[in-house]
Amino acid sequence: MGTFFLVLVAAGAGMVMAQYPGTVTLQAAVVAPGLMVMAITMFMARVLGAHLNPGVSVAFALRGDFPWYRVPGYVVMQLLGAIVAAGLLEVLTNQSAKAGGSYPGASTGAVAAFATEAVLTFGLVSVILGTASGA
Repeated sequence: MGTFFLVLVAAGAGMVMAQYPGTVTLQAAVVAPGLMVMAITMFMARVLGAHLNPGVSVAFALRGDFPWYRVPGYVVMQLLGAIVAAGLLEVLTNQSAKAGGSYPGASTGAVAAFATEAVLTFGLVSVILGTASGA
């Protein structure tokens, strides 16, 4: 559920901008996913642990707060949540989910793109582990 909402907001901004130019500002598109992570952590963390992506589920398991045998099921559900959100957005916006994707710039190499993703994922996981430690 958390992954569904996060993808809905994060990818949705780009897809809505592609379909309806000028309706979503860059500032809103950048801030919305952070606000959604905060909202999900606040309303779901006690019950679901704010497992927003596989990195979070693995981090909870590594920390000993989540049993390893449950990680594969959570990862599958996270992937399904992302796919359903992307599909819903395609229906609602009449745009390809590619319009909501995040891709490296033409001059960004694979190592730099990977490092950026690693740093940002570390930040996300750190925030979630620090605020959803009870689940």
